[in-house]
Amino acid sequence: MLAILVSLYIAVGSLSSAPQPTQIVENQTGPTEVNTAAKSESSPEASPSVEDKEKHGTDHGTGKKENEQSYKQSLIDRMFESVREHNAEVVAISTAIIALFTVVLAAFTLLLWFGGERHSERELRAYVSITPGKARINKDTAQLRGVQCVFKNHGKTPAFKINCIFGMSILPVGSELPTATSKIRGNSAIFPGDHVNTVFFRHCPFTPEETAKVMKGTHRLHLWGEVTYRDAFQKNWITRFSASLGGSDFAENFRATQEGRPGPQFNWTFEDRHNDAT
Repeated sequence: MLAILVSLYIAVGSLSSAPQPTQIVENQTGPTEVNTAAKSESSPEASPSVEDKEKHGTDHGTGKKENEQSYKQSLIDRMFESVREHNAEVVAISTAIIALFTVVLAAFTLLLWFGGERHSERELRAYVSITPGKARINKDTAQLRGVQCVFKNHGKTPAFKINCIFGMSILPVGSELPTATSKIRGNSAIFPGDHVNTVFFRHCPFTPEETAKVMKGTHRLHLWGEVTYRDAFQKNWITRFSASLGGSDFAENFRATQEGRPGPQFNWTFEDRHNDAT
């Protein structure tokens, strides 16, 4: 179809100088009118009758239609002749356009496929979060020993090879956190919607003096680190977290633990909690 349109354009351009049917008719009718006028002046008896005029008009109309049909047929013949003459050029142009269209279509198809793959991975991959909860306090020595944390998979596929590096310290308010060095290497897995409770213990429990500073609010208990895991698409991810605790709610929980009764929920303040690819 494209080759035909290009050929028609070439043919129309080559035929733009062809004479029009109206010009042919005018050139044919001119001498007839002169001859008729000359005959009417030389011999009045030779003037055509009404029937002759009607017959002449009918012949004139028939000739005009024949000229138009001949011109149209000639135009069609020239167009097909132009197509035959420029067949190689038309085929080359059509092939180039089809090739370009094919390349563009393939590129957009690949982009659409990659976009769909990325969207599917984002929708289906594992999302592991870590949330600190209850602080573990020794009743006898009134020392803070560790923090119980919850690992949860919020995604739609399992998370594999889950490991953690963390740090836990009591620091003055506004202090910068040191590098996390404590490790938990379990290479465990969490299925979609499931959770695992893990206790982060400190190698050396905090002293009663350090714990008292947290209850007063001059210091805060900090817990920070990162969780690494692999999703079902064989990609590695890191969940970074940083939270702190201190003040009156910690003091109330500490007293409740010493007295052997349940205390209020720990109100952790999260400074950082996000998920990145490795």
